[in-house]
Amino acid sequence: MAEAYSLWLEPAAGGAARARAAGAAGRLAVRHGGPAFPPHVTLLSCRAPSPGAEVRVVGAACALAAGRPGLRVDFARVACGAMFFQCVYLEAELGAALAAAHTEAKHLLSEAGCELSLPNPEGFLPHLSLLYGLEGEGRAAEKAAAAARLEEEEGPTFAAAASFTAEDLLVMRVEGPCEAWREVARFPFAQS
Repeated sequence: MAEAYSLWLEPAAGGAARARAAGAAGRLAVRHGGPAFPPHVTLLSCRAPSPGAEVRVVGAACALAAGRPGLRVDFARVACGAMFFQCVYLEAELGAALAAAHTEAKHLLSEAGCELSLPNPEGFLPHLSLLYGLEGEGRAAEKAAAAARLEEEEGPTFAAAASFTAEDLLVMRVEGPCEAWREVARFPFAQS
């Protein structure tokens, strides 16, 4: 049986960016019945066959973080998507450093024997989800209305205010519902 893992970037605990994103996500979850989850940008997800999967994923993450400066994540806009985990989100700009980290993560996790999860056929779509759910036919208008209301409440500087520089790379075990997810390891990026 394969285990599911994700490599996350997250805004610093106690920081303004985290507070803005978490506050917006919390309101959306209450309004639309979505699950609660911590604010994060998924660098890459994978399924790793047992046994020893977790050790290999952790080793790959350690190698990825080693010597790499903190990754800057700048958000461009609030957007909506068709997938459960991309319902309403902040779309990040795909800068060179973020793209390079994603590419290296793909290589390291593949070398570790993991099956990569690449949900966007057109390529890496870095984003910070604000609402999970609202799947199915006929929900596009509901998602668009949720995003528009959020932008109205948060104001025109919301995307920029939620931007952050990740200080750590997290390895998350993401089996089952969001409340069952757990942090496996955390590796600091190099100080810049």
